[in-house]
Amino acid sequence: MKFKNPRINSIRTKLLLFSLLLLIIPSAVIGFTSYNKTVDELDAAGQAQLKNNVQLVLEMIDLLNSEVEQGTMTLEEAQDKVKTVILGEKGADGTRPINKDIDVGEHGYVFVISDDGSLIAHPSKEGENIWDSEDPNGTKVGKLIVEQALTGNGFSTYDWALPDNPDKVEPKITYAEQDPHWGWVVSAGTYTMDFNQGANHVLMNLLITLGASIIIGVIVVSVFSGVMARPVIAITERSKSVANGDLTVEPLLFKSNDEIGELAENFNRMVDSLKGLIKQVGDSAEKVAASSEELTASSELTQKATEQISTSIQEVAIGSEKQVLSTNHANHTVTEISKGMNQVACAIQEVAKLTVQTNESANNGSQVVTQTIEQMTLVKDKVKTTSNVVNSLGEKTKEINEIVYFITELASQTNLLALNAAIEAARAGEQGKGFAIVADEVRKLAEQSGQAAGKIQTSIGLIQSEATQAVHSMNEGTAVVEEGIKMVHQTGETFNGIAELIEQVTSQTQEVSTIVEEVNSRSQNVVGIVEEVAHISEQSSSNTQQVAAAAEEQSASMDEIAGSAESLSKMAQELQGVIQKFRL
Repeated sequence: MKFKNPRINSIRTKLLLFSLLLLIIPSAVIGFTSYNKTVDELDAAGQAQLKNNVQLVLEMIDLLNSEVEQGTMTLEEAQDKVKTVILGEKGADGTRPINKDIDVGEHGYVFVISDDGSLIAHPSKEGENIWDSEDPNGTKVGKLIVEQALTGNGFSTYDWALPDNPDKVEPKITYAEQDPHWGWVVSAGTYTMDFNQGANHVLMNLLITLGASIIIGVIVVSVFSGVMARPVIAITERSKSVANGDLTVEPLLFKSNDEIGELAENFNRMVDSLKGLIKQVGDSAEKVAASSEELTASSELTQKATEQISTSIQEVAIGSEKQVLSTNHANHTVTEISKGMNQVACAIQEVAKLTVQTNESANNGSQVVTQTIEQMTLVKDKVKTTSNVVNSLGEKTKEINEIVYFITELASQTNLLALNAAIEAARAGEQGKGFAIVADEVRKLAEQSGQAAGKIQTSIGLIQSEATQAVHSMNEGTAVVEEGIKMVHQTGETFNGIAELIEQVTSQTQEVSTIVEEVNSRSQNVVGIVEEVAHISEQSSSNTQQVAAAAEEQSASMDEIAGSAESLSKMAQELQGVIQKFRL
């Protein structure tokens, strides 16, 4: 049965009730046992007293019978003397007084009965036969007394009316022995309540002592339970505040060295640890938010630079295509020269013009190549910078992962302590029920912290994986850019060679008329050179296209990094929102 009244469920009330039970139950058991033992001892003493009185009468009969045998007195005188000693002188009404010198209880007396049930000596019924007299239970009292005496058992118990109150019946005990000289059955009987009067006094004293002990115990236990419950109540109130997110509670100041003092000290440590933990998580969340913002800004800058590189590479590709067309045209021209040397004279001027144009194109191509080298070098530097940023992000996520691992470990240890506290509270029974509820709330909070830390750790793992992929892609992009730079350098050297050849052609056009045959013989070589230039131009165009594709991949990677940074920023904001629920 559960009580809804908080006063009944309070630890102070439970301590009071438990202590009272410990006080009342043993006291009641001891009192009941002592009373029963006293009753038994008094019964035994009373029975011994009855038996001793009967034996004293038998000894007196033996002495008087000796005098009768010696002739100093008659049998009638001896018998009358016995009756007078055990009871008193017979009155005119036929009754005898009870001799108070013979102690057989308040209502007890010694009497003599014959073996046929006639009362030989009795205070009020002397001469009557009680053989067939029955008690309320139907027991024949006279017959029972005589039979017990003759069989040697002696003691008889039956119910009989009180002498001073005939309407009230009480248990009575009688001891009887038969005199061997006169054949008398000497009996001594009294009511058991006469024996138990002392036990009633003992019972009354026990009740008074028990009542006084209970009153004193209530006072002492009430004060003691108040002292014991006060720190538990204080811990309960502060634990409620902590459970609601309020960590500004005042520390518990108990100087006791018992378990309650240790509990208060551990509670203070727990609150301090929670404060430090939440502060560390808050600082880490702010750092994560700041790092994610920096990463977003860096990714945006890198994306813009990549777009510029892509635009420049496209321009280089267009120039390379033009260069391929020019070299093809030059190849066609040289072929025509080799086929029609007879038209050399009229075509010298055209060749000179084409040579000038080719020289200008070569110079422009050389400038474009130089710009391409500069742009690709810039791309390489940007990619390295981006790779360093992503690597730094990976290191930051490792630090965050370590913090999250610390949070997870702390939540696990808190959960374990809560479970141990719940087990100890369960062992304590009803006294530990309130603390079991607190331990359960601490355990749930630890589990929620562990789950949140697990979610953060999963997100950080995804970020680390994406960062690793980004670094890998950047490294590949860097390698491609470096290869492109090499190829562009080769293209530049080729353009320089073309420019030098064109300058030679320009200088030799003045002597064309005199060395036409020599030009004709070398025209085949020029064709081969032009074909090689065309091949190099095609390779340069292909390389620029690859660089453009790498730039586009770099741009896509920057988009992914920017998205991851935004996700990280959102998670940091959510974590800060959770932390703001606590008041430090």
